[in-house]
Amino acid sequence: MEFKQILAGLTICIILSPIMAIGKEQKQSAEMGILRSDVWRNKTPDWTAEGKQEEAYFGVVVSTAGDVNGDGYGDVIIGAPGYDNDQDDDGRVFVYYGSASGLSKTAAWTAKGNQDEAYFGWSVSTAGDVNGDGYSDVIIGAPGYHEYAGRAFVYYGSASGLSTGAKWIGGAEQAKEYYGVSVSEAGDVNGDGYSDVIVGADMYDNGERNEGRAYVYHGSASGLSQSYDWTAEGNQDEAYFGTSVSEAGDVNGDGFSDVIIGADMYDDSVNADVGYVYVYHGSASGLSKTAAWTATGKQEFAYFGISVSEAGDVNGDGFSDVIIGAHYYGEANEGRAFVYHGSASGLSKTAAWTAEGDQAYAHFGISVSEAGDVNGDGFSDVIVGVYGYNGDQPNEGKAFVYHGSASGLLKTSSWAAGVGQKYAYFGISVSEAGDVNGDGFSDVIIGAYQYDNSDKNEGSTFIYYGNTLR
Repeated sequence: MEFKQILAGLTICIILSPIMAIGKEQKQSAEMGILRSDVWRNKTPDWTAEGKQEEAYFGVVVSTAGDVNGDGYGDVIIGAPGYDNDQDDDGRVFVYYGSASGLSKTAAWTAKGNQDEAYFGWSVSTAGDVNGDGYSDVIIGAPGYHEYAGRAFVYYGSASGLSTGAKWIGGAEQAKEYYGVSVSEAGDVNGDGYSDVIVGADMYDNGERNEGRAYVYHGSASGLSQSYDWTAEGNQDEAYFGTSVSEAGDVNGDGFSDVIIGADMYDDSVNADVGYVYVYHGSASGLSKTAAWTATGKQEFAYFGISVSEAGDVNGDGFSDVIIGAHYYGEANEGRAFVYHGSASGLSKTAAWTAEGDQAYAHFGISVSEAGDVNGDGFSDVIVGVYGYNGDQPNEGKAFVYHGSASGLLKTSSWAAGVGQKYAYFGISVSEAGDVNGDGFSDVIIGAYQYDNSDKNEGSTFIYYGNTLR
């Protein structure tokens, strides 16, 4: 399935949903973490950028880039996989550097796919510091490369910013593997002082069709290993293991980073496409061969694991927590997000916190992420994207921030934003942005891949500074 078909599938399921949901009364449900009515209003972003090309889909994926030039300010990375350069849909990625006045108005660095339908920028992430030189690096996925075999590219940071060319390239082992459909920093899974990376290939076959696979590559003084150091598979037809991958932080406090992987179309013994999520623990020898923790959506067509992320430490107990999205969960695909707390024995067996969309076809949880500490209280916060939300306009989308506390995440959201444009799908991607203006508060970044300004579906991305996210 090619990129625009995939996006069309996501869009059609919302556009064809009942528009009567636009005027639906919002429930005030503290038990399920629904946003208070007094904060349902658009917020003015502190920074925006646009794709400036028709159907570029700028912002379909966004992430912190870390600090790629070592100036002490957070940088961000934005994918536009539908962007046309010299070839159709080869894709383009943009990095904007932070400063005392915030992000640069124009991209400080860009790269492109250089192949028809490479969809370079389908996935983007900080890679951490894979070669230990003190600068953050970035990783970019291009799952359409070589007729959907896929590739991933790492660019190194330096005092002058990111390298012009890729310093590491990872590739698929088979045709139509979709290697690079998801990419992320893995943290330091083997404790050697270098960041590692994880790459998902959700249509990998090995005994089962489209079972999916994930690969981890270790960092070193010379950079990432050329061949993978660890791999795992879905072991079920059409599980799509690796559709989402992320660092999990250190969920059991043993000093090694752990990883989290989603298989959003996994079937249990009763229901189809409930979704399954796996956490693998790090150690001196690398990641465990079998999952140390798993969870499932427990509902047919929940797509639990469509998005996964480290949540930071939301309750301040010294253990990392994780957040998982299930964007089809609940009544009429409202969607739900789940947070599991870390402990000395690993993640909790049941979710410590949940929140849901409370609107038909909202698709709450299509994207989830740690938000950093946006209000400076010492607890990590989280951000959830709801790209199908009907606010002032149909399917404009929303994003919600929930604050951490000594007892965990608050039941009600403290902040939300939307863009007031129909079918913008604001919240298709959400992420911590780092501290892009150096004020001591974490900032957040949100993508709206079908936002229109001068060009149809060019896409737009929005930054909101911490301290105001209250």
